[in-house]
Amino acid sequence: ADGSDSKILVAYPMPKEHSWIEGPGWSASGKRFAWTSQSMYGHSDEQNAFIFNNETGRVFRFFPTNVQIGEMIWSPRGDLLMISFYSHPKQHIETVVIYDAISDKILQIINAGRPTDEQAYYMRKYWSSNGEQLFLINPREITVASKDGYRTIQASMDASDFCTSYASLPHQFHN
Repeated sequence: ADGSDSKILVAYPMPKEHSWIEGPGWSASGKRFAWTSQSMYGHSDEQNAFIFNNETGRVFRFFPTNVQIGEMIWSPRGDLLMISFYSHPKQHIETVVIYDAISDKILQIINAGRPTDEQAYYMRKYWSSNGEQLFLINPREITVASKDGYRTIQASMDASDFCTSYASLPHQFHN
């Protein structure tokens, strides 16, 4: 690849106060490109997730108002996108969305904690190798999500034991 077939996908892909773009890039199908932008000095609650459709040439802004993006990960197959975020800088409960970019639908919205929690987040997020399940791990529980729903399994060990158990999972379950 010598770059002779390069093209500009999106002009001005970030707000002027932001200094870099980050994100998962191309989906497994090569039909979508996702990113977020961020200011130079630490995390910002002025982020949004953007998805470029390579077939139509259009950009979709995911959230109606800005949020703090935690992480974005494409499924290894298909065009499912996991987006984790915090909706307010003082709200320390992470929310995960599974978005189907083909049907343009949110399939799941999963909160890491309960409304009474001061803080809750997922220590690890990863897709199964077939791209059909998303695993979310926090110190208290494992959540397994798919297009059809999700279930949460309570952890019966402390966080350090849990991380050790996670490390011993078969390689196909790791990113």
